[in-house]
Amino acid sequence: MLNPATPIITPPRVPLVDTRTGLISRAWYLFFLSLNNVATAVIDESGITFAAESAIASLDAELRAVNQELQTLPPVVALPAPDALADCCSGLESQIAEMQKQIDALALLPAQVTAMLSQLADVSAMNPTNGDKLIYNGTTGKWEQDSRSYLMLE
Repeated sequence: MLNPATPIITPPRVPLVDTRTGLISRAWYLFFLSLNNVATAVIDESGITFAAESAIASLDAELRAVNQELQTLPPVVALPAPDALADCCSGLESQIAEMQKQIDALALLPAQVTAMLSQLADVSAMNPTNGDKLIYNGTTGKWEQDSRSYLMLE
């Protein structure tokens, strides 16, 4: 009698599937069964066991970790009813429309340019003081500083 723990090597000429039944052939079945028996014997001798308790304990630990993570998440904010959102949004829409009108009105205003006298190309007025006037000089083509006092007659 053959030892079931010794694998029986099936010759390659033997087909894996029996053509009459469509199932695995007897020779290949015995080969795979002997491989299973050898693997089982090795595991039994080594003391390696599958403990369902340890698998359940590890899954339980993972579930507790996920539960802890879920409990530390910020609370879900309750949204108001859709009617309240509609009232809120209509108020915002009117504010947005008013702001758009104000922006359009600003776009129509002329641009304001702010400059110092010394920055203007056609002005020659260094260190102006109170009461100084600008007088146009046709020769130079520039406005010039005039600090002379004038008596105004009407």
